[in-house]
Amino acid sequence: MNEKTGLEIARRRAEIKGYKAYKYKLKNKLQALNQLYYSMNRSKHFDKKSYEAKMLYKAIKRAEADLKETRQAIAIERRALREYIAGKDKLYQRIRAREGQKDTN
Repeated sequence: MNEKTGLEIARRRAEIKGYKAYKYKLKNKLQALNQLYYSMNRSKHFDKKSYEAKMLYKAIKRAEADLKETRQAIAIERRALREYIAGKDKLYQRIRAREGQKDTN
């Protein structure tokens, strides 16, 4: 109900949007890395123990971990936003109730 509350809600929503955009990029990156790995894996000259294969596998695992962390961050931010809005709603309801009692007295 005031400007600071609105700005805080907008900031949190923008943060969630940023995380979603980053998640989209990570998904594309992971998809490309997996496609490369599967293409290499099908070759008869593929060596699992080669430097390139190991580095590619590590890059895939890093991208998967980043994607998981980003998903968790989105869930945490959404939960925090819901709690913030609920807390502010309770506060404003109490304020309105007090103002209503003052008007009746």
